[in-house]
Amino acid sequence: MLWLCIQLPRLAHEALAGAAAPAGCGVPAWQAALERLAAWALQWSSHVCPSAETGGAPGLWLELGASRALFGGLAPLLARIRVALEPLGYSTRCGVAPT
Repeated sequence: MLWLCIQLPRLAHEALAGAAAPAGCGVPAWQAALERLAAWALQWSSHVCPSAETGGAPGLWLELGASRALFGGLAPLLARIRVALEPLGYSTRCGVAPT
């Protein structure tokens, strides 16, 4: 298995700035934003795991094993994910490792 970790080191601040959760919903804005990002990430992998803390920051884990073939290899897949992340407006750090 090959996993991509997308860390979101400023998610709490950026989610509040973007009014990510409706007032009174009882869910912190950063958690609502993380859940939306997890749904967004399903376009790249059927195995997406949001995590409240990934190396000290909230983040997402995506299993990329099957997706590599679908998107033409690891490098093109990672490039597409990075390009798709940019307009979302979140600061990110990415890393890939096998398990």
